[in-house]
Amino acid sequence: MSEAQQMATEQQKLEDLVRRYSNEGYRVVREPRGEQLPSFLRNFTPDLIVQKGAESIVVEVKRRLSVHDQDYWKAVSEAVANESGWKLQIVLMDLDDIEWTPPATLPNSTELRSKLKEVNALERSGQSGPALLLLWSVFEAAARHHLAKRGVAPTQRFSSMAVLKQLLSEGIIDDEDYERLVASLADRNVVAHGFFQQRLSDRSLSDVAELTNRLTDQLQGEHAA
Repeated sequence: MSEAQQMATEQQKLEDLVRRYSNEGYRVVREPRGEQLPSFLRNFTPDLIVQKGAESIVVEVKRRLSVHDQDYWKAVSEAVANESGWKLQIVLMDLDDIEWTPPATLPNSTELRSKLKEVNALERSGQSGPALLLLWSVFEAAARHHLAKRGVAPTQRFSSMAVLKQLLSEGIIDDEDYERLVASLADRNVVAHGFFQQRLSDRSLSDVAELTNRLTDQLQGEHAA
């Protein structure tokens, strides 16, 4: 995809977000600048600010996250976190990848629990590599359920790393969770890309299992309520 096409796609994504938030009753300011920005955001250039009642959201749409972006997101996150009623939402564009198309729905919490039992069986039988691959699948499904509640399309196509960044930006996981997941993802990628003989770190499975159980328990609790 050319740079011009990528920019056009990003603009279309912005239009879609403006339409969605407007339909949900938010007042939308697109590419706010100068006096349209509250004082704590004057050093930043958000794509949208949307507001409804006491809720205000700073929305950023990006095609990719670079090392430079990390400093920017940290600064924006800290600025927004200090303001009552404000939150930051980072919307990542679909990846330029035609190898798979997400199905229409996610597995429910009961199905996730069933798969976690399969993960445990694989781990007990000494198949840690396959167990880690399946566990990450369950984790991402649970994560997408939680992101959907923050307005992220549950079947949007993005990478595992993008899922983690979205979880962190939405406050679903904290910095410590994020670091543990990144370390485990590195092991998962080693296995997924053909190096299944590689010894996995001792915590690759346990860290993701703990977080997956936590997210799945929360989903079941919501459904029960």
